[in-house]
Amino acid sequence: MGNLEFLKVFIASTFLIGTCALAEIPNLSSPVTIDLAKVKITDVVGTTPTFGKEGVAVFIEAGSRCPIMRRYSSTIESLSKSYEAKDFNLSLSVLMDNGQNFARALGFIMSTQAAVVNLKTGDIIYRGAIDDSYTFDGPRLPKHPYLKDAIDAAIAGKVPALRTARAYGCAITFK
Repeated sequence: MGNLEFLKVFIASTFLIGTCALAEIPNLSSPVTIDLAKVKITDVVGTTPTFGKEGVAVFIEAGSRCPIMRRYSSTIESLSKSYEAKDFNLSLSVLMDNGQNFARALGFIMSTQAAVVNLKTGDIIYRGAIDDSYTFDGPRLPKHPYLKDAIDAAIAGKVPALRTARAYGCAITFK
């Protein structure tokens, strides 16, 4: 039997207005907790998602018009497939964050940011870049799979060695 209901991946889409930028992610040295039940968000068909209280949830800020995020689609697909191959009952959902409540609650400031949340405690154990494949110098082959490392640590019941990483994407202009 696999790791049922353990890993959930959510792609949150927020309307973005802004330019590409490099984000300094606030430090997560002290625990930051989110009460997912209190954040108003729906999926693409208007249903309110159920996050559960066990396992790990991964949230990725996709943005609605960010060209850098579009380049990450194959990375996210590969990451999803790698966990499916490890016998995880992976649920992948697209969420619509039209009111930008979810982005605020997770502390996102731009597209391409990801967060890993321990569903039992609500702790955000990682927030930052998916990897280091984009910089001001343009795209490059990634050397550090930050999000994958954070997911692997969370699945093992550990806190990731790296809790934050700079992200490069399109800035969220909050309403």
